[in-house]
Formats: sequence, structure tokens, C-alpha cells
Amino acid sequence: MRVNPRMFPWMCFLYVLVWTLDGAESQGCGEGIPIEDLAFLADTVVSARVLTVSDRRITIEVIRAKKGVSRRGESLDVRGLENPTLCEDPSGISPGGYRIWFLKEDAEDSRRYLLLASPMRLTLDNLDRVNAAIRGE
Repeated sequence: MRVNPRMFPWMCFLYVLVWTLDGAESQGCGEGIPIEDLAFLADTVVSARVLTVSDRRITIEVIRAKKGVSRRGESLDVRGLENPTLCEDPSGISPGGYRIWFLKEDAEDSRRYLLLASPMRLTLDNLDRVNAAIRGE
């Protein structure tokens, strides 16, 4: 099979695009960062219920802390939703929903947290994966 030399750049582009999308899908969403790395980078990993949602922040209520010093029932102010690399559109996060959150404490205000990756849906499989990553398994 002969390839037209003018088509070669387009073929390379399509190959890279498909390879990138396939890799992001296989790792799950989180800017392409594996869960093990997210668990290592995060100061706080919690399963939490969404209380309020605005354009630039979300308030969540901690259900269970997987890593960090958060306690059940504590409310956390989460920023960083405007990050264009997040896989999930923040408009898909609604009050009352439950998610797993990978957070980093804000350097400017210790009461605020920055979102490291798109919040994960709270499922048994995701809980098992996060728990194993935190334990280093």
C-alpha cells in the first residue's frame, strides 16, 4: 500500500489522537494521571457529598476520609474547577451527588482545597482502587 506523502502528517495526527484518547479511557479520567500517583500527590482524599456548586467552587461534606485529617461531617471548600484539563465538566456535578475527591491544601488559605483531578464517581470498584492506591498495593 502506498501512502500519499501529503496524507502522512494527517495520518500521524490521527494516530496520536486515537492513542491519546485510548490511554485516557483506560486509566480512567484524571488528566491521565494514574490513581496511584493522585493518591500520592493529594494531601486529602475523601468520599464526600456535594453541598453547593458555583462557577469557581464547590462545598462538600466529608463522608469518609481516606487520607488526610478531615473528619466525617466536616465541610470543605474546593476550588480549581476552572482548570481546563479536568476531564469532567463541573456542570455535571450537582448538589446531593457523592464523589471521591483528590485534594491539595491551598497554600494561601488552609481552609480551602484545590482539586487535583476530576472527582471520581463513588462506586465499589473505584473505592477499592483508591483504597489500594493509598495503601500502596
